[in-house]
Amino acid sequence: MVNNKYSKKVFDKLQCCSMKCASDYKKEINRTIFICPNCNKELILQPYKAKHRKYCSVSCQMKYEFKIGKRDRFKTGEKARTICHKKQKEHNWLNDKSSRDNMRKSMQTEEYHNKQSLSKQGSNNPMFGIYGKNNLNWKGNTNLYNQIRKSSFMSHWRLKVFERDKFTCQHCGDSRGGNLNAHHIKQFHHILEEYNIKTIEEAYSCLELWNIINGLTLCKKCHIKVHSK
Repeated sequence: MVNNKYSKKVFDKLQCCSMKCASDYKKEINRTIFICPNCNKELILQPYKAKHRKYCSVSCQMKYEFKIGKRDRFKTGEKARTICHKKQKEHNWLNDKSSRDNMRKSMQTEEYHNKQSLSKQGSNNPMFGIYGKNNLNWKGNTNLYNQIRKSSFMSHWRLKVFERDKFTCQHCGDSRGGNLNAHHIKQFHHILEEYNIKTIEEAYSCLELWNIINGLTLCKKCHIKVHSK
């Protein structure tokens, strides 16, 4: 007697003596006959396999597609294996240690570096003839920025901001020497863009750039947090 309810239902429908016989009987019922279009070989397959399968083997697929005109060439058997083996060796040549060492030596020579530099000069460079903001390497007018930041006006402005805030960070209260920065509340580059400042003389004459109200004393960590927001 069978104790499982599900198995009883299966046995009642299929009238089988056991689960094994029921599964074998189901497979026999559901199987379909599949015929290869090239060699006309009959294969008995499950219906889910017969949907996706069209040929009995890869060689039959290549031969049949060659007859139809889908393929220009077909290679089977030993020829195909030898060709694949050669291609694998050519593709995986860097797995050989001696070939890797030879490649490194060739890349460390002066001739290689000269060829690389010449290949990216002049019209060969994709950014050739593109200047200013259109260039990918544009970082603003860095020469003007450096001149302003290293000027005596900036050092005087920084000192005035520190004296006003009593040399303490206005966020965390840190007062260690050498750990403080003068932060621009309105960002430095926004002021230059707003007033269209292009020379150091124009920067000296701009009052908002040297206004102490626009400055704030911060430690290095707090300064990074403010700019990361």
